[in-house]
Amino acid sequence: MNKRVRVVLVAGMAGILSCTGLAGAQAGGPYSGAQTSPAGVVEPSPGAGEPVPAAPAATVDGVQRAQKPSPAGCTGSTDYPHKSGNDVSVHAVMSCKKTVSRVETLTTIYRDRWYGPELVVSGSAVRDNSSTSGKATPHKSCKGQGTFTYKAYSAHASLEGGTVYKANTSNWQDPGKSRFAC
Repeated sequence: MNKRVRVVLVAGMAGILSCTGLAGAQAGGPYSGAQTSPAGVVEPSPGAGEPVPAAPAATVDGVQRAQKPSPAGCTGSTDYPHKSGNDVSVHAVMSCKKTVSRVETLTTIYRDRWYGPELVVSGSAVRDNSSTSGKATPHKSCKGQGTFTYKAYSAHASLEGGTVYKANTSNWQDPGKSRFAC
């Protein structure tokens, strides 16, 4: 069974999620115009999986970004990167206790190289009027490419009453699960 890292979904907190461009962006929508970058990925902090403290509210791109936990109880999770046949894969999801206007998960797999992290693949899951994003399950062939440590990062967001709530989760800390050759 894969161990999961769970984070209570919090909106707009700079230390939680600095990449705001999410899959499924629509022109003029709450996620449009934002940029996603590997530099925006946040390493897990001590106490990962603990609720994140509240901070002051802010407005970005005309959408209020609250600094408080999701009223719908949304949480994001990312499983360990794993071997699936000849592919590297990961599963990530955001689940809410109530139905929200929109829920999204964007998951990216990197692998460690001598020169730094290398992007392997990204995948996303988006649902409107739902309590779950569905699973984002990016897959990419890694057959014959050697042994690597794979790292998974996920950006999660929910749109609740005109406010976007965001969280970041990641997973790779168990070398027995996330380091392998296809």
